[in-house]
Amino acid sequence: MLAVAAVIAEPASSQPCEGPLFPGAVYPAGSYPQSVSLGDLDGDGDLDMAVANWGSDDMSVLLNNGDGTFGLQTSYAVGDMPQSV
Repeated sequence: MLAVAAVIAEPASSQPCEGPLFPGAVYPAGSYPQSVSLGDLDGDGDLDMAVANWGSDDMSVLLNNGDGTFGLQTSYAVGDMPQSV
């Protein structure tokens, strides 16, 4: 599993922030994910996610649904113990 969460800095104003602005989400990937890269992999203008999975010797691609969430992974065999994308 790959946990994706937003990192939010303290607001510049004195107004309090109530509730999560960007709740975290968990997206299944391969075994022992090592590296995550974002890029427009399908040409639709949205950032998609590629994950190098060291333990399963593959790469997972999760396409952006266009609403800030990602679809199910598609796995591609890439050889022994990939460490980066």
